[in-house]
Amino acid sequence: MGPILIKVKENDLNAQLRSLKELQDIDIVWSDVNKEINNINAKIDGKARELEETRQRIEILSNSIKEKDLRKKIVEGEIRTDDEVVKRWEGRLKEIKSSREYQALMREISLTKKDISEKEDIVLQLIEEIEKGDAELKTLQEDYDNSFKIWNSENTGLIEKIEELRNKIKNNDSKRSEILKTLSGSLIQKYERIRIQRDGIAIAEAKNYVCCGCNMNIPPQIYNQVLKRENIISCPHCQRILYVPEEEKMNA
Repeated sequence: MGPILIKVKENDLNAQLRSLKELQDIDIVWSDVNKEINNINAKIDGKARELEETRQRIEILSNSIKEKDLRKKIVEGEIRTDDEVVKRWEGRLKEIKSSREYQALMREISLTKKDISEKEDIVLQLIEEIEKGDAELKTLQEDYDNSFKIWNSENTGLIEKIEELRNKIKNNDSKRSEILKTLSGSLIQKYERIRIQRDGIAIAEAKNYVCCGCNMNIPPQIYNQVLKRENIISCPHCQRILYVPEEEKMNA
């Protein structure tokens, strides 16, 4: 495939190539800045999710402790009620004349005391779980508070960095608009098409018969046309617009 040419007035060619190079430099900065902004936002979102997950763990653990404490109080209340019942029944034993009635009441007292013992075991288990939960909650809350404090400080700096980068984009947008005014519509369309197709690099230096965009050799006749600067010439391999710096043109 031969070189792609765009006819340009000879006295405008150098200015057009300079404008294209400046345009690409601005677009590269724009792309890099947006990537940096996206990375910062990703970091902010990631840390926010991490903190939110910790906060939710604190909330779940706190609710679990409250539920266990409520359950403990309910069981303790049942134990007190059962204790009172046993005391009343034990008081009645002295009044009972019938052996059969006596044995039946003794059986109820025994079952209730067994129930009290089981409930006391439940209370002890709940106390152990509550104490363990309180210790875990304390550590978790301290870690969250420290992380939040550190992150709050870092986050302020990151937000300021984003604002600084956005201002940089605004300044470049203004410069870009001015550069676009100096270029023809057809050249702008060609530049944008190649930039999209070639990972943001639409104009490449031609150096020692090599396109620095794709690192492929440029045929001598095409390289000489680039040196002459009579037309806008594209690389026959990657279609990037070629230019030769002044110092290389002088040494050619």
